[in-house]
Amino acid sequence: MPRARRLQSAKQWLPTYTGKHLVRAYARHYHTDLLCSITELRILGITVTEEYETAVKRSVELVTAQKKQMKEAALAKSRGLVWGINQDENFAFIVGHTSGGAP
Repeated sequence: MPRARRLQSAKQWLPTYTGKHLVRAYARHYHTDLLCSITELRILGITVTEEYETAVKRSVELVTAQKKQMKEAALAKSRGLVWGINQDENFAFIVGHTSGGAP
């Protein structure tokens, strides 16, 4: 739903909302992210504190960083770099030798 239609619809939805977490409820109801919800609620005249917005931004940045780390770890694993050891289908780290001397 485009922003203009969301804002029009929200004018009727806001008076019916009785919960505690308006920003989260708005985000779920209109399928937007939290920062977009904060912006649109401010357009509608709802006050959202700067502290809350800063906390949401930090949370979004943290989640983004975690996803990036997980993606890099998965990529390294798919390339064969596990525990700092390079390996592929032809080579793996040789731990020791048999009693006959074979690796």
